[in-house]
Amino acid sequence: MLPYQAGRIMVAFACFVTVAIGQAQNPVAVSAASYVARGQGWYQKGELDRAMADVNIALAFDARCVQAYFLRGMVNHSKGNLEGALTDFDRAIEVQPRSSEAYYHRARVHRARSNMSAALADLTSAIAIKPRFALAYNNRGETCHSLGERDAALQDYNRAIALDRRLAVAYANRGVLLYEKGNIIAALKDFERAIKINPSFAGTYANRGSAKLDQGDLAGAFADLNRAIEIDRALAPAYYARGNAWRVKRNEDAAIADFSKAIELDPRYVLAYNNRGNAYLTQGKLREAVADYYQAIQIDPANAVSHLNYGLVNLLLGNLADAERDFALCLKLAGNQRGKFERQIERMKSGLSARADQ
Repeated sequence: MLPYQAGRIMVAFACFVTVAIGQAQNPVAVSAASYVARGQGWYQKGELDRAMADVNIALAFDARCVQAYFLRGMVNHSKGNLEGALTDFDRAIEVQPRSSEAYYHRARVHRARSNMSAALADLTSAIAIKPRFALAYNNRGETCHSLGERDAALQDYNRAIALDRRLAVAYANRGVLLYEKGNIIAALKDFERAIKINPSFAGTYANRGSAKLDQGDLAGAFADLNRAIEIDRALAPAYYARGNAWRVKRNEDAAIADFSKAIELDPRYVLAYNNRGNAYLTQGKLREAVADYYQAIQIDPANAVSHLNYGLVNLLLGNLADAERDFALCLKLAGNQRGKFERQIERMKSGLSARADQ
């Protein structure tokens, strides 16, 4: 499993509507446009409060200024006010129904609110208005991908790349999808293209490192994962993936350190809890392993692998009833992987320690 999943790569591109100030405009329009233009400058500098102040003045001059609603939606999204952003993009679309950028950015808000069907509809509208909107195809691909519609996602990633051969995020996302389909060679080629276009793409270094680890290229994996962390020291998935690489080298202490860093950066990182538990179990630290598996289950009760491992540690502790309960939950949640988990449970019960990394 790649550490940096599609759907987490949602790049915010500010597609502002150009504000023109000319003599033909009435004084109200000129005043509103002037404040929007200054607000855009503040927004691009990260001065969100100043941008908000200017856009509110613009709307006081002209309550139908679509550029002002658009900019305020961007500011609200950046400030974490998703409800406010949604209201602003709704208003922008009401005033200017043919604004592809407003649909595109409203889709980003819908995604942030986990309303994938609404995001899909808005991205489709953006594409209908602007058929060569490469970023909209990429983001619709991400949305389809998160909904499990892999074939539709692949078509959209392909279209995004056909429209813009320099769109690094589309190569990165297609690489994740190809990896999930089992085509690691093609995935590595896409990760390579993404990195060539954007050498600072930390998440893609993390994914390429994980793919190399799957291929047995341990040196290449460490090189990529170290580079990912060098670029972004707050990238939890890179520490998680490097923890997996340390486990391959049988350096459980280093693995635990990296899993712990991933958890520090993202306290809800289920995979890191699970695999840190495995590292503790390898060291014979059953108490620490139990704590990690328990925490993983608390965060995501539907994670079959965590129940499997929790069952194993209970088995080792002699808590047979608890182990059977966890194995039963694992199988209930396993879906089409039930056969694989049944075999692992049988091996565990036969005395073989078959812990499951994610």
